[in-house]
Amino acid sequence: MHKKVFYRFIFQHNLIVGFLLFCITFTTISAQISSDFELLFRLRMQTIDPLLLVDYNPRIRDNINYLTNKKTQQTEDEIADFIFYQPYIQNELISKNLPLSLQYLPLALTGMQKRYEGDFHRAGAWSLPVFVAIRYGLIVTNDIDERMDVLKAGKAAIDYLQDLFLLYNDLWDVLIAYAEGASGLNAAKIRLNTDNTNPNELYASNFFTNNDFVVNYLSYSYLINYYDKHGLILKTRPQYKTQIVSIKNPVYIQHLKEKLQLTSDEFTDLNPVIVNKTCIPLGDICIPIEKVETFVCMEDSLYYFYEQEQYRLDSLAKEAEKKAESEVKAITYVVKNGDYLGKIAKKHHVSVSEIMKWNRLKNDKINIGQRLIIYKKH
Repeated sequence: MHKKVFYRFIFQHNLIVGFLLFCITFTTISAQISSDFELLFRLRMQTIDPLLLVDYNPRIRDNINYLTNKKTQQTEDEIADFIFYQPYIQNELISKNLPLSLQYLPLALTGMQKRYEGDFHRAGAWSLPVFVAIRYGLIVTNDIDERMDVLKAGKAAIDYLQDLFLLYNDLWDVLIAYAEGASGLNAAKIRLNTDNTNPNELYASNFFTNNDFVVNYLSYSYLINYYDKHGLILKTRPQYKTQIVSIKNPVYIQHLKEKLQLTSDEFTDLNPVIVNKTCIPLGDICIPIEKVETFVCMEDSLYYFYEQEQYRLDSLAKEAEKKAESEVKAITYVVKNGDYLGKIAKKHHVSVSEIMKWNRLKNDKINIGQRLIIYKKH
């Protein structure tokens, strides 16, 4: 009996020791993996651009795993879009003598979403605030928003970045001022009582709205250059041979897409600045070159269809207006003893001013026996 108790004790003891050893080993391996990734990340970022080296944030590894494992297809599409526009972005930055490290901004802020619409009136892949866009020459109306054009918005954004560099002369100051607004950066520095720009420290203060900005920026900067090391496979972005055609009269977008056999995505990809969802404003649009002949043949019919549809809609509106008017009934009310306009108006669910208007009264005085015209709906 004592032997059984002894053996049971030995078994439980070994089990506990084994479990503790497993926990220690697992923790050590996890720490080693994390440490190895941090070292590899730093070495690779050094080859990309030493300007991007800041204090390592452990969330970077989690974010890269999320981008490459949880949203693989979306990340592949985002990177493919960026690489398509990358030569233009780099050329613009070089022409302004700006660091190439700034090129990753649209990825970090919007994931290259051309139709992005964010808080504080920001829009487009470059997440430009409306007042910045207009200041740097972009058109923003109810029909046209040039912030949705990656190239046009990119030029305006890089001009803005150049001015920010003249103001701050520091990469991370410029990035944060762009992402959060110059006033936001200045306010954060005042609250922290610092002139140094430690991006992790600034964002840890929770003074900003986009707390993932630094992690996103470093993650995308890394993945653009090492996406293949994480199993990402990029598809070739389709390129259209296009031609500009002029729209001389209003045209329904849906009607044009149907006649040219274009999907909504294709039309938006070719004409990202058109934000009116119903009609194409007068001006130039871009269509595939093989559709030009079709457009020329049917151009007049597109205008005619719009005119006829507008005529039909106007007719329906007028009929509805007439119907509403016909439902209004005029009655004659004879003023009785004790009546006053407020009492009469309340009784017939109209206003005193309406009664005065209908009867051309100059004031609210009325007499017993006086006849008043009152219009009432059925």
